[in-house]
Amino acid sequence: MSEVKKLSYITYQSFPSEKANTIQTISNIKYFVKQNIKVKLYFPLREEQSSAELKNIQNYYSINEKFEIFGIKHNLPFGRFKFFNSFFFLISHYLWSKKTVKNVILNDELPDMFFTRSDWVFYFLSRKKLNVIFECHQYSKIRFFLLKRSLKSKNSRIIFLNENLYQDFKFKKLLKDNFSIIHNGVDLDYFMEKIEKNQKE
Repeated sequence: MSEVKKLSYITYQSFPSEKANTIQTISNIKYFVKQNIKVKLYFPLREEQSSAELKNIQNYYSINEKFEIFGIKHNLPFGRFKFFNSFFFLISHYLWSKKTVKNVILNDELPDMFFTRSDWVFYFLSRKKLNVIFECHQYSKIRFFLLKRSLKSKNSRIIFLNENLYQDFKFKKLLKDNFSIIHNGVDLDYFMEKIEKNQKE
């Protein structure tokens, strides 16, 4: 990533949140910034506690790194209702991703690279032949369908978080050189150097 100076991270996650996926996203951004990459984070304001204030994000995730944050309006059904969650997630994710990708491309300076954990964002950016990396953390039939079509663009790349995921997708003919297998790591910044341990724990 040494040639990347500007990166836009577009995701359908909501911040701040205690979910593991959001922690992973903020950790990624933290280390992009440490590599002197200018990062812009785009995400939907779809929950009451959603916040696009940098201070709120820094305090919640215990980070000091600075990056730009853009909270995008989310006037869609997912998160508003307690029923048909899976259905509303699929529809809302699709509509939000399509509109957001279009608006970012039209109204913002294009970065050197886009990064996402959203298969729909990956798909729409791939259709525009833009440089985009998708971090794949689990398998689904819809994701298989979208990734297969996204990989028709030579500018689309995938990071698999383990070997088993790579094997599950069976993209060997499509992938060629545009993938990596990079395992999750432990962020040592969150651990004290000296920890008092209780016996037998």
